[in-house]
Amino acid sequence: MFSKPAAAALLIFIAGCSHSRPQGTVERIALIHLDNLAADTGRNWLTAGVPAVVAVSLASSPKQFAFVAASTNEAYAGRATRIVRGYLTGAGEQLTAHLTEFDARTGKALERWEVIGRTAQDLGGGIARRLWPQAPPLEPELPAEPQAALRALTERLAANVPPAKAAELAKLRPADSRLAALAGRQALIGRDLKKAGEWFDRAIALDPENGPLHNEAAYVLFYAGKREAALASLDQYNRLEPSSANPLDSRGEIFLLAGRYAEAEEAFFQAYQRDPRFFSSAPLRKAAVARRAAGDQQGADSLFQRYLDAIAGNPGTVLYRAQWDYESGRPAQAIAALEKLNTPPARLQLSLWRGETDGLRETAQATALKLSLKNDHAAAIPALKALIAAERPMEVTQWEVLLAWAYAESGHPDEAKRLIARHPIPGSTPSFWESVVMVRYRELKKKLG
Repeated sequence: MFSKPAAAALLIFIAGCSHSRPQGTVERIALIHLDNLAADTGRNWLTAGVPAVVAVSLASSPKQFAFVAASTNEAYAGRATRIVRGYLTGAGEQLTAHLTEFDARTGKALERWEVIGRTAQDLGGGIARRLWPQAPPLEPELPAEPQAALRALTERLAANVPPAKAAELAKLRPADSRLAALAGRQALIGRDLKKAGEWFDRAIALDPENGPLHNEAAYVLFYAGKREAALASLDQYNRLEPSSANPLDSRGEIFLLAGRYAEAEEAFFQAYQRDPRFFSSAPLRKAAVARRAAGDQQGADSLFQRYLDAIAGNPGTVLYRAQWDYESGRPAQAIAALEKLNTPPARLQLSLWRGETDGLRETAQATALKLSLKNDHAAAIPALKALIAAERPMEVTQWEVLLAWAYAESGHPDEAKRLIARHPIPGSTPSFWESVVMVRYRELKKKLG
């Protein structure tokens, strides 16, 4: 699955892991909060401030990516290869930072040194130059007020830059895998698959233990026509996170997109078995979709019932069952069930099946859906194209079906056929429009082949 929070990295025990850890092209340096043993407790902010100055000062290093960590566990969660930690001493204006640098793979202390200074910039700058002699001075000057200084540093370290600026900033911070990945996502939205692949190759080279990067790269490779490479990328993701269901779920999505339905079902089912609670058993429902796509409706119904059993107690089960029946070619049964249920969600779903759209909120997605349901194809086509152009391809497979429908109904079968070449990806939970999408997909496949 592609659209979710990144899975937490596994904590790695220090000793005896060096042979199994992939080696990146940069050192990932964790700067752990310093202990304040100085007499002036008013300088406690320096415990986080000094490491932040170091990280900012090293941002342009081509071979080092520095990040601030509150603890050793946080350093390992960030896949550190080196760890710098220490403490502050001193009285009056002058402080001394006592540092030790460790090899995170072995736990061995590599160096110990001291830096003397009066401010966060003095101390942090001295530490940064010890780690990278070419580290530039921090500019502009930090605000004098401690909390304002911390805010300024935090803003400069943040990776949530405007997406359009990602590629530009990634060139200025060549060791930051987060920016390389963001630039890759932007290239993918622009459908520049070559550039997207280059950015993700770079991000993975910088941070090879980052499983979600391998996951995103797999989708880029798939859309670039490199399906076996995509599966290999997911294999690496699976090796890095063997307890997560997501590598298997993503594998199922790749197979589903490719029309390899039996393999998709197997991967989805394995994801469910690995973690039955993953996205509320969503892989089990996806396995049912794959079985149905393969032409086995009875087997698909059985799998879908297992899905409903797995989420027993969920108040949406009656609605989900009706949506499944509707998209599986049993509309009368589905409509009767929702008329009997007669809840606001049931009434909204019924209205959409009838082509009524008054209950939808005013959003770009809702507008496009309204136009599609009203068969206003001339207006639906540009609205749907705008939605699709604003997202990554794997996030818009259902909108592509609606666009294909508009093209087919407007006398453009070739455009429609191109858009339904890949099976749409089901959501993590059934949505009000997904049953409409799936019905239209099946009708388009029958009509266009």
